[in-house]
Amino acid sequence: MERPLELNAHDLEQELAWLGQVLDARFNSYFAQDAAALDVFSVNPPDLSGSSSSYARFVANYRLVFAERLAVVLALTPHIRPRLLDIFFTRNKTFDRRFTEFGGVHGGPDGDFTPTGETLVFILAGEDLILRFATQALFEGDHFFARHNILRLTPLGDEPLMKAPLRLSAESLGYFTNGQPRRPDFGPGFPAAGSKPNSPGRIWYCIPAPAARSKRSRHGCITAPP
Repeated sequence: MERPLELNAHDLEQELAWLGQVLDARFNSYFAQDAAALDVFSVNPPDLSGSSSSYARFVANYRLVFAERLAVVLALTPHIRPRLLDIFFTRNKTFDRRFTEFGGVHGGPDGDFTPTGETLVFILAGEDLILRFATQALFEGDHFFARHNILRLTPLGDEPLMKAPLRLSAESLGYFTNGQPRRPDFGPGFPAAGSKPNSPGRIWYCIPAPAARSKRSRHGCITAPP
């Protein structure tokens, strides 16, 4: 019987491969390297419905939409596969500096790249302001990321919120990797009574065209039912 650590490792390998494909799609689209580049939202995440890992249980319990799931995987990556983010060291040759739109902070003995809210915005939205504003909503206080102490932006001083690093709580990081049942509890009784993180009407941004109601739009959104 596989241990929780092994189950999580198996599923996270799939999640990292998915993130790599999403990054390829965004970079190819943004820099026009491929006129037929995939829309990032067409790169489907792995199906973990048959997995019993604690990470898969988290995904299922919260019914994560595309943007939420990508945010979690992106925040995990510096801890489990930092080299996957080396693509963000690409320099703007016109100005001989880093691309501002990539966001991120550089630190540690190896100068590793730590994604920020701006990094997530770049991947999900490119230069689309509607999607940018929708992505920002993931970090509002009423989102379950904040309410259940899962994922936050951690600004230093008065810097804009989206320029702050993406940080998983220690509890979430342990749960997604080693499978340790540390608080918050994602066990059989989770989510807590009164919270509705997996409500069918939950949205991550709202452009509720009538034909898209109660369905996943091309942007991976679950819109409110009629």
